[in-house]
Amino acid sequence: MQIYFRNEQLNRLDSIFDSVKKGSNFVLLSGKRRVGKTTLAREHLRSRRGAYISVSIKASALQLGDISDYLKTFDFTGDFIPGFRSWEEFFLFIFHIAKDKPVNLVVDEFHNFEKTEPDFLSSLKGLWDLHASKSMLNLIVISNNEHFVNRTFFQPGGQLYGINNHTIRIKPFSFSEVLKIAKLHSSTLSFRNIKTLYLIFGGLPKFYYLIYQSELWKSSVEEILRELIFRKYAPLSYELNELIATELGRENKVYLSILQSIALGKNVVSEIAESVSIPVTNTGKYLGELEKQRGLIKRKVPLGTADPSKSKNGKYFFRNYFDNFWFRFIQPDIISYELGEFDRMMKRVMEDLDAYVRERYPLLLKEIFRESRSCREILKITGSPDVIIGELWTRKTSFDLALIDDRLHTLKLCRIYTLDNRATVPEIKILKQDQKEIEKQYPKYKPELVLFSENQPPAGVLELLPPGIKIFRIDHLEEVIKSGNAAQVLRRQGTKRHGDKPVRPKYLRKKQKVLN
Repeated sequence: MQIYFRNEQLNRLDSIFDSVKKGSNFVLLSGKRRVGKTTLAREHLRSRRGAYISVSIKASALQLGDISDYLKTFDFTGDFIPGFRSWEEFFLFIFHIAKDKPVNLVVDEFHNFEKTEPDFLSSLKGLWDLHASKSMLNLIVISNNEHFVNRTFFQPGGQLYGINNHTIRIKPFSFSEVLKIAKLHSSTLSFRNIKTLYLIFGGLPKFYYLIYQSELWKSSVEEILRELIFRKYAPLSYELNELIATELGRENKVYLSILQSIALGKNVVSEIAESVSIPVTNTGKYLGELEKQRGLIKRKVPLGTADPSKSKNGKYFFRNYFDNFWFRFIQPDIISYELGEFDRMMKRVMEDLDAYVRERYPLLLKEIFRESRSCREILKITGSPDVIIGELWTRKTSFDLALIDDRLHTLKLCRIYTLDNRATVPEIKILKQDQKEIEKQYPKYKPELVLFSENQPPAGVLELLPPGIKIFRIDHLEEVIKSGNAAQVLRRQGTKRHGDKPVRPKYLRKKQKVLN
């Protein structure tokens, strides 16, 4: 499997293992589902040999029996591999053999211990305190459960608080990195179509590996969606079904309805409750479960909120782009999907796809601002590379993005006008009223308006704009990513690695270690 843009993390894993002779290491490897944590760990094990196990939600006795058989394939464990009656016995054995030689052990789905053996986490802390300094164990634990990770490793009182002496968080690809991957595969997709794919799939590596594996980089967006989703036995046909069946439990109908509501743009608790027909007082329980336990959604508060935990003005959004797409287009019509009515569903998706992508322009715009914050063209908008970027809304109005500069006390209010939401005379009047609303709510800052348009606004609209207002074409900003910033990424990231064979594009002149 091809691995991109992980050179820094892979080198770090390798160097951490190389230091294990000085004492044991506890490495926490975290990140979203499908972001490539397991692939990165397995790549590390190719050069720094070790064992890989995954904690599943089944009886510990069965898992430990499988692990005992698995360890017999490794020469570093010696001739005798005992049966393990508990996880404590397993780790005692690992510590024992690590007294004489370095041992590399990866434990995936580590958060499942909380469901199968919740008391073991405290036992592991005791074992680590007792044996780690006298052993050469390099323990890498992997988890995608952000709430579990924060509560267990980083909050005082957590069962494993302070145990990890190394933390590596894997992030999704940026849009410019996806552009580079497309270029590496000589894709014939236009910039616009790659943008569409990114706003469907986001930056999770799995999806782009599937495009590569299915030889789709020279296909259309429709062909890619049909091959990966809308056909029998498509690789993404049941991407979320296992999660829905095993994670959401008995009340999954309520959870599914909530997720579908969020995918349709109902982000406020009251809107969600009304859409699902449950009391507002009960909705918070389900949202908290989906956010903190399942990691499917996240709560955001308006930019500039002093204490997010106390704010009553939160909104809920999907963490992953493809989850949003699934619950927007597939889950609401899952029966038709299971019956194989792919042509009809595909037709509807293609009819609505442009509008769906335009709805998600703020996500791309925010990424452009963050990734290219020092670019001259972006500085014309932001005014400073140090601005804080995020969404902003009040109970009466909202803006697509906002840029806060605490040093200059400026607040730039960004609104995007697309072909579906044009900058008209009435819209400009509303815009002025919305600016006054923000002035009341944020008296500390001087609000400024920044408009982004998919087409050139009519002359009559331009005449109504307040003096000094900035207006930019969306396609011009996309060029920043397409040209200048993409080139920066190419220079920074280097090459890719496919298995053990490095591949270096001719246009990368700087000598650099093979990229992952």
